Amino acid sequence: MKKKTVDKNNIFKSDSFRKLKENAREGMFSELFSDWKWIFGYVKKHLRLIILYLFAGIIASTTSVLYSYSIKMLINRIVSKEYQHIILLALILLFSVALNLVFRAVSMRIVAKVSNWCQ
Repeated sequence: MKKKTVDKNNIFKSDSFRKLKENAREGMFSELFSDWKWIFGYVKKHLRLIILYLFAGIIASTTSVLYSYSIKMLINRIVSKEYQHIILLALILLFSVALNLVFRAVSMRIVAKVSNWCQ
């Protein structure tokens, strides 16, 4: 069997590399740099809200998982007629729903506040 050898000079002669050079000449990279500069400036200005939004999203996702798990456990207990701890599971279920609603509302409030600043 013959091994294929890669000619390193062919990489610089390829269409992709040629297009990359053309884009560099046309100023595409400076445009990308200015876009990233704007994005980081925006993030720097709203860093506290972005971190709060991420935290609220993580908590809301966690409570969604807790809700699903508590529903599963509650249904399994009812079907198997094991009635101990049902009240505790129902309270966990209600707590996870309430917590999820609160953190979803906080997330929506942050999004609304940021979108008002952008206009």
